[in-house]
Amino acid sequence: MISGPILDAAVFAHYRAIARMLELGVNVISDQVLWSRDWLLDAVQVFEPFRAFMVGVFVSGEEPERRHVARGRSGAGWHRGSARLTYEGALYDLKVETTNQTPQSCATEVKASLDAGLEPGAFAKMRRKLVGIANNR
Repeated sequence: MISGPILDAAVFAHYRAIARMLELGVNVISDQVLWSRDWLLDAVQVFEPFRAFMVGVFVSGEEPERRHVARGRSGAGWHRGSARLTYEGALYDLKVETTNQTPQSCATEVKASLDAGLEPGAFAKMRRKLVGIANNR
């Protein structure tokens, strides 16, 4: 998947909109697809001042294809390509396997982890790694 300048601009603006909400004290849960290393690099820099968690949401087997078809979308195999790009180079504070869970049970799992004292660290680790790579280009 290759993004162009319009999609890149929209994604970068979206990150800044989320950051502004965080500055105003609004808690945000944002579902992102990180198709581009540049998107990931921007995200880790934009969210640096905030207590932000990176939660990996995974689905296995044939379930992604079944969900895709159930939503009325075409493009068999779309998830396989998207997942490969999305998860490449990403680190997580928490991983949630959604294949056999309801959205409510996934949310309960995330909340239980936070209540148990989960602290963010993935964004900082990725920032150190990615900024070093970007500076060596």
